[in-house]
Amino acid sequence: MIVGAFGGPLAASWSSIGGPLKLPPISEAMLRGLFVEQAVMLVCLVWFLRRRGWTAAKVGLRFSLADIPAAFSLWILALGSAWFARMAMLSVLGRHSTLHLVPHLVEQGLRLPTIVIVAVLAGIYEELFISGYLLNVLKKRFGLLPAINVSTGLRLACHVYRGGGVVVSVLPLGLIFGYWYGTHNRLWPLILAHVALDVATLSYLGL
Repeated sequence: MIVGAFGGPLAASWSSIGGPLKLPPISEAMLRGLFVEQAVMLVCLVWFLRRRGWTAAKVGLRFSLADIPAAFSLWILALGSAWFARMAMLSVLGRHSTLHLVPHLVEQGLRLPTIVIVAVLAGIYEELFISGYLLNVLKKRFGLLPAINVSTGLRLACHVYRGGGVVVSVLPLGLIFGYWYGTHNRLWPLILAHVALDVATLSYLGL
């Protein structure tokens, strides 16, 4: 299932191991294509989960008003930890290191409605399968810490091809999200925080 859900990014990351993978910047057309791709995969994979007895309650999709402040806290923690991680990398590698630079990551001229719609779907899509499914399965079999490590590793693997700067931001996010979900089993705070991060990042770089 995970290969089906994240096969594209994983393949791109694998290809980048042999050398830098030159990708076009994220554009309006690319976001729309991503939306269609993830929408189709989401329908298929939700059907797969339901056929195997997975329910919304099992993955923590029952919404509560308490999820809103929890999402805000996760958002702040993710932003803060990403900033500290990047500062640490810059202090070690230097500000002009090519590792943390990802030139032309996002194309100018993105439309805010497109950003929001794609971010909402991406947040649901990624958190449902990386946290709601994968982390749940691994936690039952191997315990919480191995589950967090593997789910974080998958997040990293899906973003390696975008450059070291992206990876160093994803690492603390994966650990924070994994620990919170593993101890609370509530998915909406992760989804909301993920959406807010994507909207903020794409709006800052592409509007």
